Amino acid sequence: MLSHQGEVESAAFSPDGTHIVTASMDQTVRVWDVESATETALLRGHTSPVIHAAFSPDGTRIVTASLDRTARIWNAATGQEIAQLRGHTYGVVFAAFSPDGSRILTASWDGTARLWEIATATELAVLRGHKGPVRSAVFSPDGSRILTASWDGSARVWETATGREIAEFSRNTYRIHSAAFSPVGSLIATASSDQTARIWNATTFAELAVLSGHDSAVFSVAFSPDGARVVTASDDKTVRIWDVATSSELAVLRGHEGEVYSGAFSPDGARIITASSDKTTRIWDVHFTSIPIKDLLAETCTKLLRSLAPLTRDEMRLIGEPDDKLPIDVCAGVE
Repeated sequence: MLSHQGEVESAAFSPDGTHIVTASMDQTVRVWDVESATETALLRGHTSPVIHAAFSPDGTRIVTASLDRTARIWNAATGQEIAQLRGHTYGVVFAAFSPDGSRILTASWDGTARLWEIATATELAVLRGHKGPVRSAVFSPDGSRILTASWDGSARVWETATGREIAEFSRNTYRIHSAAFSPVGSLIATASSDQTARIWNATTFAELAVLSGHDSAVFSVAFSPDGARVVTASDDKTVRIWDVATSSELAVLRGHEGEVYSGAFSPDGARIITASSDKTTRIWDVHFTSIPIKDLLAETCTKLLRSLAPLTRDEMRLIGEPDDKLPIDVCAGVE
């Protein structure tokens, strides 16, 4: 996907997994058909780089965040602009729909996150407290809480109904670029300039795990739909997949020629979409690279090898076994 003329800042799947939306420094947002990799809509109107774009829960709308200090709502099918959200005093760098699709959160260089009502395009609340730019703001799965990540080195949780700050955690001297709730809301993941992602308890805010392996700042973090894995995107040009239960690295996705700004799972968890400074968006089939070895072997044997599992005489000879020995079935005992 090479149509953007500037760095691609973010990429996300539609709720049904059939389309993706990309946001770019070239001031445009584009919608693509996943299977054909063809562009289906071009969203023009922002007057500065677009840093983030996301689909609504029903897939009919898109929200975009731009350095022109606005967030905008669009028709996903036609690319027509529906509304503008104005109020931030500096660039808007993140925007997200509420789980019920009625509200939007925005995050800005002005150090605030803001809550908006979509129907009237009015500002409902301003979340103040961060001492630096707010890089992301997302709802909890049930919509009752808001999670913000800031370059002041902290992540904060807020009560959606009142705008009251519930907790501040992960405070250090490194920038927090991204934060996400797990699908059931029990865990939080953060991505930081200290080259790590971290997993936290979303109730006690105790640190549970440190995901180390990247060689530079981690720009984004996202859970898989089942909450079992995390994907991280980094300044080191790689994307990595992690097992949440063991904190172990499952796979490294290499291929981008520039920093990778975002990574996200498809709704079925089988693919990952990435956005990079190399002006490309890439879709990765990560199913075989990230499932446990036992499950991988079972799937390979049952779906791919079928009756080809027993080795031939030539294959026996190649692995150093006598060709008069009984054939070895590599799938024997695999269920």
